[in-house]
Amino acid sequence: MALADPEIPEVAAGEEEDTGAQIAPIIRLEAVAVTTGEEEEDTLLDLKAKLYRFDKEGNQWKERGAGTVKLLKHKVSEKVRLVMRQSKTLKICANHLVLPSISIQEHAGNEKSCVWHATDFSDGELKKELFCIRFASIEKLPECYTWDEEEGKYISIEASCSEMRFVDDILYGNLEMKYKTLSELLIKSKGRDFINIWERGAKVVGVLHGDKATVILQRIRGNLGCIYPRKLILVSLVNALVQRRYKDTLLIMVRRYLIDFNVIIDHCSWEVFFHSAAEFVRQINNLSYITEFICSIKNENVMETLYKNIETVPSQKDTKEILAGDLTSFDGKGKISCVLLAVRKALEEQILESPPRELCILNTLARSEPPALEEALKRVKVIHEMEIFVADNPRRKFYPSADEALKHLL
Repeated sequence: MALADPEIPEVAAGEEEDTGAQIAPIIRLEAVAVTTGEEEEDTLLDLKAKLYRFDKEGNQWKERGAGTVKLLKHKVSEKVRLVMRQSKTLKICANHLVLPSISIQEHAGNEKSCVWHATDFSDGELKKELFCIRFASIEKLPECYTWDEEEGKYISIEASCSEMRFVDDILYGNLEMKYKTLSELLIKSKGRDFINIWERGAKVVGVLHGDKATVILQRIRGNLGCIYPRKLILVSLVNALVQRRYKDTLLIMVRRYLIDFNVIIDHCSWEVFFHSAAEFVRQINNLSYITEFICSIKNENVMETLYKNIETVPSQKDTKEILAGDLTSFDGKGKISCVLLAVRKALEEQILESPPRELCILNTLARSEPPALEEALKRVKVIHEMEIFVADNPRRKFYPSADEALKHLL
């Protein structure tokens, strides 16, 4: 007789049988107080940002980490240090004291970023680093601070980091006496004489006067560059005009720095230039440049409008002699007509005959006020008759065709 199998009680799915056994831990862990090293410090600044350091060997910026940057002030010693930890791993990516020698500058290529030099200890050893930190928006950008020797504390240099620079100190040699670096200059936003600085924190290395007026700057990374302050250029330009160096003025300064051509006429007055037009044409001796000059002449006195703030030192003797002399040569004509008349006479007397010279003369007639079209058409007629009746005239090669001259007038 077969024995019946014992019945095994069914256990519902998901249920475990409680045996009642208890297993004691081999090692008992106790709660440990975690310290960050910031307990004795007060937080002055706490912002999310991304940190970079400059790799000198690779000559490039390398990302250090994204996380929270803090400025911490010790409760006893009152020393301030900068600490930044990565967001997830909490690894320290920057840790250094904020010293009086540290100058924080806004990054030239990104208004949401700051750069500074510091001796960092985040890797367990002191190393000199160039850091760059970028915030989410410009509103998050904290104020820059610098050490004030008189006050004996850090002060905001929001004004010192301005993009404006008063130029008179460069012109009159007060720069080295008054300032050490451009970051120490105060804002003069209401002043009328200023230029845009090419990079904040750059140091002035030198200033070149004369025809190639230049301010030489050394950027915070060490490389040199130049800026060309408009006021410095204009003062040098006017000084060259007073010496009647028209070629240097036109080629080196006016065309290179896009200065209005009428400065050449208006620096003393157009009446003075009327008597100097022959010298102007002789020195330039280039019909392309003279044509460009002719097409730029206007009745406006740019020294009273566009460049009214530029202090000039014109040749007062020549001005008074001409203005007090016989003005009958002007015959009641205005600036444009008189200047073009003087240039036209100088072209006819000093420039050899050629088709470009004839076209330039036609320009002076067409640009007069009112346009001297009748005289211009008479010259075109002479060219046309020369083509028809005197085909073998050797002087024919010195003139453009009548069609070309007429199209030029139109």
